Amino acid sequence: MKLLKIIIEEVDLSYLTSDDIISTSDMFNGCKNLENIIFGDFEAKNLINISNMFSGCEKLPSIDIGIFKNENMKDINGLFFNCSGLKKINIGEFNTRNVVNMSKLFSGCNLLSEINLHHATNFQTSNVKDMSFMFQNCKSLENLNLNQFDVSQVIYMDNMFESCEKLKNLEFEFLNTKNAESMMFMFSNCQNLNSLNLSSFDTSKVTMMFGMFNDCRNLNDLQVNSFDTSFVKDMGEMFRNCESLNNIDILNFDVRNVTNMFKMFDNCRQLKSLNISNFETENLENATLFLNDCQNLTSLDIRKFNSMKLDNDTDFFGESSQKATIIYNRKIFYLTTIPSSWEKKDISGNSNLIE
Repeated sequence: MKLLKIIIEEVDLSYLTSDDIISTSDMFNGCKNLENIIFGDFEAKNLINISNMFSGCEKLPSIDIGIFKNENMKDINGLFFNCSGLKKINIGEFNTRNVVNMSKLFSGCNLLSEINLHHATNFQTSNVKDMSFMFQNCKSLENLNLNQFDVSQVIYMDNMFESCEKLKNLEFEFLNTKNAESMMFMFSNCQNLNSLNLSSFDTSKVTMMFGMFNDCRNLNDLQVNSFDTSFVKDMGEMFRNCESLNNIDILNFDVRNVTNMFKMFDNCRQLKSLNISNFETENLENATLFLNDCQNLTSLDIRKFNSMKLDNDTDFFGESSQKATIIYNRKIFYLTTIPSSWEKKDISGNSNLIE
């Protein structure tokens, strides 16, 4: 028995009665050959859910979503997910005033080089709780203006800009992230970002920062000194492969609840000095390859670093610098893997030894 295969290239919604429709979720999901959608008089005044409506429409080159003007919509999750051929979106009067879920909204729009959200007056985010993966894999996007974004209710910001490989300018004057709980991989693989000033971020509720700046290979100016990390449990791979970062101020970090620092600074090849003298790590369980491949490191201050829950032979340093100075307290940091070529300054028993 042979199944009939239907290939849809164009859809006309002009004559569809839409007043009673409250959901168009997955309406065209997986229509890989769809190239044109004619909306005509399709208004959909009572729509609540349009999640994944165009997901997987790989050949759709452009779309005008200005017809979605009503204020009732709450879920636009994955609306353009994996629309890999999409080059232009006309936001128009698209109304998101009551939307709570924007996860994966533009994720996988590989060819989309511009998203003019700052000119869209009805594109509002004051009620959104989920922005995870929102711009993930927007690989052609070079500039993004989020100055009008209100993220005060957002809880999930995981992978929000992950793999925006060409992104050079990420503009926001102030993002109030007071309710954010997870920022895993938030900027991961943003390979062309040179600077990030996150001094406006409120991270007082964040518990997950795993891979937050992972693979930001050209990042050389990162402002995170105002971060409140008192609730963070996972900082694994947080700065991994930040190859251009030669200095970072994280002295203010409170890491007393952190259990994972696996490869936290792995392959930070230009990092020369690391002062984490205030790091109190009594709950740390994994710090394997913490400083692996930090080839130019010359100074490390970990005087309050506690290895109590780590195996004594934990490979903390990996293939690190051949010559450096380490300030530590051997009464609480007793790993046996400190490179023999390093100059060791032990402050145990003499708190005045180091200024």
